[in-house]
Amino acid sequence: MTSNQDISQRLAAQAKEFDAATAFVRAMNGIHTVAVVDDDYPEVRHRYESALADLMAAMASNGRFEPGGRYGLMMVSGSSSAGAVGRYCKGDEVEKIGGDYTFVGHIVSVFEKRSDETRYVVEDDRGVLHIYSAKNLRPREAQRHG
Repeated sequence: MTSNQDISQRLAAQAKEFDAATAFVRAMNGIHTVAVVDDDYPEVRHRYESALADLMAAMASNGRFEPGGRYGLMMVSGSSSAGAVGRYCKGDEVEKIGGDYTFVGHIVSVFEKRSDETRYVVEDDRGVLHIYSAKNLRPREAQRHG
């Protein structure tokens, strides 16, 4: 038997996904010119990629990427077993590697610097925010996608 709370949570996740899909369509509709190179229109690219990342995160929280799921979708993120640097998604649980301190948290934002380098904002349980490049992070074992 499914409880009312379970149904409410599933409906909320679905609504979040629909809202993110609507925002993604708006971002797509906002592209009126074709860039010659990727960096010709950085603000357009940023809006598009942010909307896409939010949509992917909402889809993930709605169970769209679960192994063996009915949607046949698979999200690839994080580092491979060979240790190559990968990309992370909003909501991924990560830990900082290297240096003289530890930091564990969730990706709350992904953005591009003007130099086109990707940075990840990680928030810990206390609400502290740190910004890292992918090479300074690794996924928490229990949270890997794929």
